[in-house]
Amino acid sequence: MKTLLYENVHIGDDIASLEVNISCTDIVSGALASRDYSPLHHDFHYVSEQAGHQDIFLNTPHQAALFERFLSDWSGPRGRLGRMGFTMKNSIYANSAFIINGQVEGKSIDSTGCGWVNVNLQIHAGESIATECVLRYALPKTIYDNPWRRRGKEWQP
Repeated sequence: MKTLLYENVHIGDDIASLEVNISCTDIVSGALASRDYSPLHHDFHYVSEQAGHQDIFLNTPHQAALFERFLSDWSGPRGRLGRMGFTMKNSIYANSAFIINGQVEGKSIDSTGCGWVNVNLQIHAGESIATECVLRYALPKTIYDNPWRRRGKEWQP
């Protein structure tokens, strides 16, 4: 399994896109896994007749999980999420496809020696950007380093 090292990442690097096809079952499963029982994520009749949407759609925790999966696929198992913030602009509906892509926007090393990259990610659904995400993500500086071993004052996300 690959491990992406801090030294091999550069500001401006693009992260290979990921295309995702999302089904009704995926959306309902994600909502249930995060204990989100809102009918917006499982009840087509409620969503289309009362809420004014075309179909059920992805919830917030499911999108957060997709962003984290996208980065762990890129970094390998030693990459570790420090902070995440995102803005949902449009809904991602059932039985549709979307693309996640991203770019490295910054790099730094904190006072404990941990290597950090700042990453901007986007979910493109159809012709529009559905969600924008900004992350601070730890990468190992050497093959012997592992951000997951950092605890207490050594972990400064």
